[in-house]
Amino acid sequence: MDSTKYNQLVSIIIPFYNAEKTLERCLKSVINQTHENIEICLINDGSTDNSEHVCKNFIIQDKRIRYLSQTNKGVSYSRNKGIAMATAHLISFIDADDWVDLNYIELLLKNLIDNEADISVGKENIIAENEVNQIVKQELEEIDILDNLKALELLFIDDKLKSYPWLKIYKKELFLNVSFPENKEAFEDYATIFKVFSKANKVVISNKIIYHYVQYNTSLSHHLTPKRAHDFFLSAIEMFEYSKNFSLSEPSQKKILKKTLKQSFMCLKRIIRHEDFEKYLREIEDFRIKLKPFLKDSIFKIGIEYFVFLRIIIYCPKIYFKLKK
Repeated sequence: MDSTKYNQLVSIIIPFYNAEKTLERCLKSVINQTHENIEICLINDGSTDNSEHVCKNFIIQDKRIRYLSQTNKGVSYSRNKGIAMATAHLISFIDADDWVDLNYIELLLKNLIDNEADISVGKENIIAENEVNQIVKQELEEIDILDNLKALELLFIDDKLKSYPWLKIYKKELFLNVSFPENKEAFEDYATIFKVFSKANKVVISNKIIYHYVQYNTSLSHHLTPKRAHDFFLSAIEMFEYSKNFSLSEPSQKKILKKTLKQSFMCLKRIIRHEDFEKYLREIEDFRIKLKPFLKDSIFKIGIEYFVFLRIIIYCPKIYFKLKK
């Protein structure tokens, strides 16, 4: 066995903002990886807490760390900076709130190489805020090898493949001409990862839990302000429009359609129920414009609820506002 091919350099991109409480745990899990040939790209997005001090202690210990400090510009800008910083042809993302198993890179990399894949994916352990992390029972590893179309199909319907950037190793070339949108306050990954997957010929998925994701009550996705709700809607519509470029199965097309409508009405409801929703009439009008093409879909395709709601919001928006308020 050629051991050198398994010793490839991997760039790990970790953007952070005010992460002093979790950054040490995250970095300990990274610098102690069983796969030692790594480059750690830390992007400090204008932290005002003690995060920089935490980083500097690690920088003294580990020469593999590259550090960039910038004014606060958001996670998309930081991830794009991290991709530009990375010198390896393989990259992985980790959020500073989370941590990974010590064989995180080793497992993802081995699966990528053994299966000649472009993206390698693992499985996450979701931990609620303040919950004690339980020991994860690991099963025997099972591998799914997917071609481009099947991987996209699963990603579009959120089945086995999710749109978050972490928990994966990518060939860096997949991000050529693809970047995280810097004008979005949230759900920027939802508008990006499907474009990366569309350029991958082969994707390998492992059922091994190697990433520990902490779900905070204060996270952006849990607090959908009107601006974030609109960002989510725009990302969902963009993904839906993109999915039409591929010859997906009819059942999958139907699932993607209904998922998009469900997300759209959920976002719209969040705006309408906001105490100052009349400040967001321009965003609401954008919903109406972008939802209008869905009027052509039959009641049998989208169900009676969406069939009715589409017609109310397009033709009688004031009635829809009253219903949802």
